[in-house]
Amino acid sequence: MGVDPELQALVAELRENSALFEEWWSEHIVERRRTPIKHIRATDGDTIARRYEVLHLPEDGLRVTLWLPGTSDVP
Repeated sequence: MGVDPELQALVAELRENSALFEEWWSEHIVERRRTPIKHIRATDGDTIARRYEVLHLPEDGLRVTLWLPGTSDVP
């Protein structure tokens, strides 16, 4: 896997400007992983695949799911 300079710049900026992000990053609470794909049946019966990311903050009891565009239809 190649190095992403834009991601590195973003991480550097977040570490510099957020003590909490710096703590999380240093403790490896923030991690990179594959984006899961969910297959969803639309109201018209078609099945589409959508990527999603989940942000989980267990200490606050919060979980946010981000549905991402741009995944092609499932054949």
